[in-house]
Amino acid sequence: MHDCIVSMVTSAAVRRYKASIRDREDSHFVLPLRKELWQSFGPVERADGTRAERTPAHTKRVRLAITTCQKVLPVWERQIPQSDIAQRALQLAEQFLTGETDDKTVREAVNRFVTGVENTAGTTTAELNAQLVGWACCKMLSLALSDCYVGEKTVHDAALDDWDYSLYAAGAHAGGFPFNERAFQSDPVRLQEFWFWYVEQAHRIAE
Repeated sequence: MHDCIVSMVTSAAVRRYKASIRDREDSHFVLPLRKELWQSFGPVERADGTRAERTPAHTKRVRLAITTCQKVLPVWERQIPQSDIAQRALQLAEQFLTGETDDKTVREAVNRFVTGVENTAGTTTAELNAQLVGWACCKMLSLALSDCYVGEKTVHDAALDDWDYSLYAAGAHAGGFPFNERAFQSDPVRLQEFWFWYVEQAHRIAE
C-alpha cells in the first residue's frame, strides 16, 4: 500500500508557497504552509503512536530534513569548529535511512546531542546563531524517529514551545527569526532566499 503513495509537492504548489513568502514583509514561510508541504509527501503514520512508520512519505520528509541541515552545516563549522555534533547527527541520519542503525541508537544519540548543543553556547551573536544548526540537527533526528507533527494549525511560530528543524535552519541561515528583535531578527532577504530554496528542494525530493 505504501508504494502507491504519490508525492504532491507540485510546481503549482511551489509557486504558491513562494508567492506567500514574497507577499510577507518578513519573508517567512509560516508553519501552516510548512505543515501542508510536509503532508504533501504523504500521510504521517506511526506504528505505536510515537514511532514513525518507514513509508516513502516519511523517507522523503527525512531526506528534506537532512538536506536542510547540510545546507546550514557551514554556519556551525565556522563558528563552533571544536564540536562535531552536527556532522555526527547528519551521519547518523543517513545511516538511519539506509537501515544501518536502529531507533534505540538514534534516540540515545539525540539525548547526548541535545546536551552537547546546550554546552556549545557561545557569547557572540554569531556563535549563538550557529547553535541553531545544532538544534536543527537534533530536530532532524527526532523527525526520523517520530515523523513531523501536523496537528492543529498554528500561524505564529513564536508561540510554539517546540520548533521544528526547518525553523532552526532558517534562523541559522538568516541570522535569527522574524519574530525576534534587533541583533537576533532575521534578514528578510536571507530568509526569503532560504525558504525559496527549501520549497524547491521539497519539490525535487518529491519527484
